[in-house]
Amino acid sequence: MKATPLFAVLIACIVLTPPVYADTFRCAGHIIEQGMSRDEVLEYCGAPAEENHQVVNTWTYARNSGQLSVVVFFYSNGNIEKIESVQN
Repeated sequence: MKATPLFAVLIACIVLTPPVYADTFRCAGHIIEQGMSRDEVLEYCGAPAEENHQVVNTWTYARNSGQLSVVVFFYSNGNIEKIESVQN
């Protein structure tokens, strides 16, 4: 079977696609992004659906049906380190 150039590109795209990360997300019309404080996130998004303080302080926000949930990772100073989308 001979691979076409389009097929080769498709395979390369699938293999080389990075994991999904959310650099920002919205709560109540406000953009939540890296560097924001916990107080700002609480003000705009309210209490998280889940909170974890074991290793890294993370908050999980459940999104609407069919959307990925959002996990917010905080630095020890209370500012956002990373925002990541995850499957529900």
